[in-house]
Amino acid sequence: MKYTENIKNGIVIFVSYSYAFLFIYAAISKIIDFENFRIQLGQSPLLSSFAALIVWTIPAIELLISVFLFFKNHRLKALLTAYSLMIMFTTYIYIILNYSSYIPCSCGGILEKMGWTEHLIFNLFFIIMAGISIILISKTKVMYATIAATTILSMCSIGLLYVISDDISRHHNSFIRQFFQSASLNNQTQLTYNSYYIAGEDNGTIYLGNTTNPLKIISMDSTLKINTIKRITLTDTSLPFRSVSVKINPPYFYVIDGTIPCIFRGNIADWKASLLLKSNTYFSHPQIVDSTTIAFRSETETGKSTVGILNFQNNVVNYGYNIMQQQIDGNFDSDGSLHYDKKTKQFIFLYRYRNQYTVANHMMKVKYRGNTIDTISKAQISIAEVKSRGEKKMSKPPLIVNKGSAVDNGLLFVNAGLIGRYEPESMWNDASIIDVYNLKKRSYISSFYIYDVDGSKLRSFIVRGNKLYGMIGSNIVSYKISDKIISQAK
Repeated sequence: MKYTENIKNGIVIFVSYSYAFLFIYAAISKIIDFENFRIQLGQSPLLSSFAALIVWTIPAIELLISVFLFFKNHRLKALLTAYSLMIMFTTYIYIILNYSSYIPCSCGGILEKMGWTEHLIFNLFFIIMAGISIILISKTKVMYATIAATTILSMCSIGLLYVISDDISRHHNSFIRQFFQSASLNNQTQLTYNSYYIAGEDNGTIYLGNTTNPLKIISMDSTLKINTIKRITLTDTSLPFRSVSVKINPPYFYVIDGTIPCIFRGNIADWKASLLLKSNTYFSHPQIVDSTTIAFRSETETGKSTVGILNFQNNVVNYGYNIMQQQIDGNFDSDGSLHYDKKTKQFIFLYRYRNQYTVANHMMKVKYRGNTIDTISKAQISIAEVKSRGEKKMSKPPLIVNKGSAVDNGLLFVNAGLIGRYEPESMWNDASIIDVYNLKKRSYISSFYIYDVDGSKLRSFIVRGNKLYGMIGSNIVSYKISDKIISQAK
């Protein structure tokens, strides 16, 4: 009997000390890297509205619990509080993974190296240990009800925070959308993973790349049936690749990594690519203009964002310095999407955080600036500098105006980020909204829905003629766009 009691006491002491050391480490890590922790809280979609209040509260509670865990007389209450706090952390992670529109950074310290799923498993392990220890200490049936009540209250408190924070941060605009024309689902194919993206399209053939297997290419027909699976061969694999993407513009394809930076080019007849360019100009968001020209986003020597166009034949770069307009810092506020419309031979840059786009000719000379229908004319972002790391970060979640976009034959298609006036929230929760603009007339045409698949929303898409091809979770879908919308391109 005494032997059994010693084992139980040993388990309780082990769990208590484990929690104490975990919370002490976590609290000290937050305090040491306080500025970064404050920014991470500000970025949280659940806690951003309360960041100023809880930035000191969490480490203080963790340290207080740790102290009481070392004292036998206070151990039960301390374990219950630790259990409750860990339930809150775990509920927070679950909501982030399943309901948040984006996933922010993780905590500091060694836990920062964990992914959110690994962090969830780690927390569940500690929750189980705390529950067992509480039962071993109390030895009463009442404690089962106490644990159940603590679990429910802890989960509900985080759920309530989520609802309140979402209500505080949600921005309802005064603009009104029109849904007179629609788009209908044609085909849908489930892929093995959600790491596929649309690398190109040619006469009804869709090419998919894969971020985790960057040299693998899948081709599909217009009904989204897989035709072939190919693997790209590079003449030089010794380069320190970090962010490889594939762009396909038949008969050529391009393997691009703007962080090296380098560009390979090959022919889809044999899928073999040779090094076309290696330079010192770092870039992102590459857009193929033709077989000898590529457009991209880059940074000036002062750290401001700009766009440029590179000709492979003479390696000359022409920058469109006045395409982007600075509002805050010239970098974060200039985030957006760069497109080249082959049919109208013009560039379109759409801002992510404001209701503006720029149209430029094939030489990147600005033709005009237009606006999307929402009312956010200035980027609503907040930037903080983490001096200890020499980094700049968003200090709170930015207000996303335009999530993504596509351009075809003078029409701009925008995956809207903001709900409009008189729109049912039920539809906003179940679908993505695409707003369509006529670039020639500088006018809004109409909007239509692209419905979620298995709870996942549209993450990227292209438009070719009257077809929209989109990636939703691990699925690719095709929609037929109303002829009334497409006819507006004339």
